[in-house]
Amino acid sequence: MKLNDSLRLRKMGRRYMIVKDGPDINLTDVFTLNDTAADIWEAFSGKEFSAGDVTAYMVANYDVPEETAAADVTAMLDEWDGYGLLQR
Repeated sequence: MKLNDSLRLRKMGRRYMIVKDGPDINLTDVFTLNDTAADIWEAFSGKEFSAGDVTAYMVANYDVPEETAAADVTAMLDEWDGYGLLQR
């Protein structure tokens, strides 16, 4: 899978948001991310990846057990897929 390349991560104040690329931002199409999700977005932007790749990234970069990371990654990717943030 891959992140939807028509979307961009933007930092506005202390918040991270995913918006459609372009000069006009439609606020109905804005998705907010926490710091960890934004870090994952930046790490995998423009790359093909699997849930296992993201899980390995989480384990390597955060103090989280593999089982917890795998469950969290699955839930996050399912949510992102449901909102059209992924390309499969």
